Amino acid sequence: MANDYTHAVTLKLSGRQFTLAPGQQQGPFEYALEANGNDTLEIILVGLPECGLGDAGGIFAGPGRYRLAVVASRGACTNADGQPFPGPAFTVKPA
Repeated sequence: MANDYTHAVTLKLSGRQFTLAPGQQQGPFEYALEANGNDTLEIILVGLPECGLGDAGGIFAGPGRYRLAVVASRGACTNADGQPFPGPAFTVKPA
């Protein structure tokens, strides 16, 4: 798991929580896929908790090794000065 995004994030993966600074990597770690295929992912900016995203189901193609990375999205968040900036998104690729 890696934070390739410009802000610190809190990442919740089916209830497990990780905080990642910009550029930080953690893992590898073992993760059991949800039996019903409904894995959940939530990404929240540490310094701007009202900005984030969530997703569920189909995050992982099945058992195996993956690299999950937080990246910049096309969507925007707004900072305290009212200026928009790219919000967080994620990518998942086989490792």
